[in-house]
Amino acid sequence: MQNIRTKFFSFFLLSTASILFSCNETPPGVPLAVATTSTTDSIITVSQSVFKFSCVFPKEFLSANPADIHFNDASGELEMKAGEDFGLVMTEGKPNLAYIKKDLEEDLMWKVKMVENDSRKIVYQRHLPDGSAYLMQFIQHIQLAGKDYTVRTAPQGSFNEQQLEVMRKVVDSMNAI
Repeated sequence: MQNIRTKFFSFFLLSTASILFSCNETPPGVPLAVATTSTTDSIITVSQSVFKFSCVFPKEFLSANPADIHFNDASGELEMKAGEDFGLVMTEGKPNLAYIKKDLEEDLMWKVKMVENDSRKIVYQRHLPDGSAYLMQFIQHIQLAGKDYTVRTAPQGSFNEQQLEVMRKVVDSMNAI
């Protein structure tokens, strides 16, 4: 009986993915297509506004934290959330990483430690004035199908190093559809 349910669910997901690809848009409120690629990961396909890509999520992560991915018309941002441990915001356009780095370094409220800093991304840790670690975040430039995008951790999120690594792997797995 369990095997029949699994086959039906897999068929349902693949059918949903086919329909979404043929429509080339995900209407608001419609679940995203999720297909299992192995016992350890799942592919999520996003097709909202100018954001059309697939990415790989760890399967065990999605089972505990369902993905909530939607386009915010007011801000022009694609918001990707999965529980309290995962939060990304994606915008169209290339980030000015030099300006962002300078702005972070001049922040009077937080002490900022650059963990990684190159031409495509900044990974940083914000510390309270007493020096204790508070949160980690990143901003990254990616290209999908020749278009520039900025992906960053959700500004209201408070992420540790392990959570940040999961988000970075998801961003690195993004492919245009």
